[in-house]
Amino acid sequence: MRKISIFLFIVMLLILFAGCGTSDNEIEIGVILPLTGELSFKAQSHKAALETALFEVNEYLKNSDQDFNLSLNIKDSKGVPDKAADILREFHNEGISVCIGPLTSEEVLAVKPIADENDILILSPSSTAPSLAENDNIYRFAPTDINQAEAIFSLLLSEGFVGVMPIYRNDSYGKDFFNQLKLSDELLVFNGVSYDAENLDKGKVAEELNDAADFFIEQDIDLNEIAVLNIGFSEAADIMEAAGRYENLKKL
Repeated sequence: MRKISIFLFIVMLLILFAGCGTSDNEIEIGVILPLTGELSFKAQSHKAALETALFEVNEYLKNSDQDFNLSLNIKDSKGVPDKAADILREFHNEGISVCIGPLTSEEVLAVKPIADENDILILSPSSTAPSLAENDNIYRFAPTDINQAEAIFSLLLSEGFVGVMPIYRNDSYGKDFFNQLKLSDELLVFNGVSYDAENLDKGKVAEELNDAADFFIEQDIDLNEIAVLNIGFSEAADIMEAAGRYENLKKL
C-alpha cells in the first residue's frame, strides 16, 4: 500500500506538470540511480521497488479505466554528481519534467541548478544534507541529518561517552553532518578527519585518527570515553580495517 500511495501521489503531480511523457497515453518518469559503484547495493533495491510499484500502479490505472499508463526511464549515475547532472539534462531534452533520484546529497546538489532553472521536479528518496533544505524543486522523502545528529547525541550520552571523533566524507553530506555535530553543548566534538571518498587513502585516514588518539592520551583523556563516528558509506569498512592496525585505536 505504501508503494502505491507514493506512486499515486506522483501520478497526481505528473498530471499537474505539463510536458511530461512521450505520447498521449504514456507518462514517462525519469529515474537516476547509482546502479554501479559503491552504492549499487542500495540502488538495486530501489530499482526493484520502483518496478514493482510501476506494475501495481499501471494495473490500478487499467482497472480504473484510465486512458494512460506510466513508464520508467532508469539511468545509472554511478553515484557521480557530474554524471547525475548530465542525465538530468538528457531527461530535460527528452521532455521529462519529473525525476525520481538521485539518492545522495552530493548528486542532488549537482542536479539542483538544472532542476530549478528548467522547472523539473526532483523526488529524492534519501538525500539528507541540511543545506539542501530550501524552497526549490527538490522534494525529499527523508528528514535532514539534523534529526539524526540529535539522535546520535542522545545515544552517545546514554552510553557514557564524553566526546566523539568524527571521520567524514569531504562532501555536502559529510560536511553538513559534521557541522551539526559541532552544535552539541554536551559532548566534546573534535575536529575529526575528513577524506575524499573518490580517492580514498585509508592508511592516511587511519594514521590521522591515530595521531588524534595520541593527543587524547597526552591530555589524560580516557580513550574508552571517546566514540569514533564514521559519516560515510561502504568505504567505512576499509577505513576501520586500516585503523585496526593501531593499538590505541582499538580502545576508541
